[in-house]
This record gives sequence, C-alpha cells and structure tokens, in this order.
Amino acid sequence: VDSIRWLGASKPDCIFIAIKAGILNKILPDVVEAAGEDCLIISTQNGIGPEDEIARFLPPENVYRMVVNYAGSIDEDGVTHINWINPPSFFGPVTNLENPRIHLFLQKLNAAGLHCELVDSKTIKQKAYLKTTLNAALLPLCAIMMLTMKEAMTNPVTRRMAGDVMKECFAVAERLGYDYGDGIFELCIGYLDKGGDHHPSMSGDIKNKLPTEIDFINGKVLELGQEFDDLELSVNRVLVSMIVAQEIRDGTRRPKDIPDYLK
Repeated sequence: VDSIRWLGASKPDCIFIAIKAGILNKILPDVVEAAGEDCLIISTQNGIGPEDEIARFLPPENVYRMVVNYAGSIDEDGVTHINWINPPSFFGPVTNLENPRIHLFLQKLNAAGLHCELVDSKTIKQKAYLKTTLNAALLPLCAIMMLTMKEAMTNPVTRRMAGDVMKECFAVAERLGYDYGDGIFELCIGYLDKGGDHHPSMSGDIKNKLPTEIDFINGKVLELGQEFDDLELSVNRVLVSMIVAQEIRDGTRRPKDIPDYLK
C-alpha cells in the first residue's frame, strides 16, 4: 500500500506506530481511518507520552506502549544490521484494562527471538521514562556534535555530560515516584557503552533538517521537572535549547513555538 488509509481495506488486527513522535498529529487521522474500532495500536516510539497522544484519537483500551530495547540500521545496500539488543522489550496498556489479543502479538515476537514481556499501565510508564533517560543522555549530545554513540561514550568530556543528563533525569524520576533501585546509574552507563559506533536518529534529523523528537525526550523531562522548583536541570536545558535553536534555524520549528519550559 502507498498510504496509511489503504491499510483499512485489509482490516488489520494490529498496527505498530514507529514514526517520530513529533509528527504523530500529522498521521493519526489516517491511522484512525485504517484502524476502525477493534484494531490494536502499539506505540513503538521514543520519548514520554506518545501513547497518550494516540489515545486521544483512538479507543484508549486498544492502545499499547512498547518500550524497545534493541536497535538497528539499514546500510546503502539495504542490509539490516543490529547495533545492539538488550532484552526484554516491554508492552503495557494505556488504561488499566488489558486487551487479551495482545498476547497473540507477544507470542509472535517471542517466537521470532525478540523477547518481550507484558507489564501493567503504571509499570510501562516507569519503563518508558527509564528508556527516555537513556535516549536523553546521548541523542541531543550526539546530534549537536555529530558524534557516534561510541565516540560520545569514549570521550571523557561528553561521557561526563551524558552522566550529568541522567542524574538530572533521575532526580525528576524520584519526585515522580519512580524507583529503579540501587545501582541504576551504573547499569545505565553500561547500557550506553553498548550503543555502538553509529549515529542515533536525532543526528539524522538534524543533518537532514527534519523535526526532532526533543519535545518528547529531554523536553518532556524539563516539562515534568518544572513542577519542582528546587530541581537543577541546567544540562538538559542547555541541550534542549541548542536543538530547538537549530530547528528554528533549519526552518523545522517556528520561532514562536518555543516550549514554555524554555521561556
């Protein structure tokens, strides 16, 4: 098919949304038409809250979030490469109601070797925040400096900056009631060390003058953190400001669309 709307003719049981969160509003009307009333919709995206945006357009009980713990890329010859995989990935509903059909899709992914687990609506939010913390540590940093993840983690200066971003993210997480246990910072550093010698997606966005997902990643951390006056989130603020400034320069963001948390 050559449009999302055409999917409706096949009456899909499930649609995975894997586009950048920043352009969700542009495609959701077509997704609504393709999905009908019974199709499961799974947000397979970066950031905090894209599933909530989807649930504004579709029945919330049919909307799930997937927190993906593997990543790959496609080279110029069309060959797919797995850059890293840290199973399991997690699925969770937006509401407290579980749609029993979700188990069918988890079984298919597990059978293919992509280990997945189902968690409740509260746990998936906590998992998504942790994954966003990992993204926040490197995506804007690599995009601004055009570094690969490996370069950023082997340079002592940028490695420390990535750590400072995560410390700020965890300070917000604590206020939100998310408990990741002792040693989570070291575990996250180890996770990032496995990132590989490739450029993350935000670098491609900046290079190709496309909108980024910064509002759903570091920007969302700032948005949540502004509720707590005593938190110091200066490293995240600088990184978000630089990405937003670049978007304005590239014409992918209007100057009047500066988020409130940067004003």
